[in-house]
Amino acid sequence: MTMDSRIREQTRRAAVSAIRRGRLTAAEVADLAGTSRQLVQYWCTVARVDPVRARRRYLAAEWTEAMAGYVKRA
Repeated sequence: MTMDSRIREQTRRAAVSAIRRGRLTAAEVADLAGTSRQLVQYWCTVARVDPVRARRRYLAAEWTEAMAGYVKRA
């Protein structure tokens, strides 16, 4: 495996991981990785990751946490 292919593989893994956790959108990952959104979407499809669902789960958890902190202060 060449250095370029290792870097591409690491980039793919990092991209899918960030999207799976819902912290970044496919467009944000593509911008950070210097690649196309379509390629990132393809990586997600191969990894069976739904970026929209992952983002919704992440945002719902963040909202729940924020509201819990607000309710405690009230």
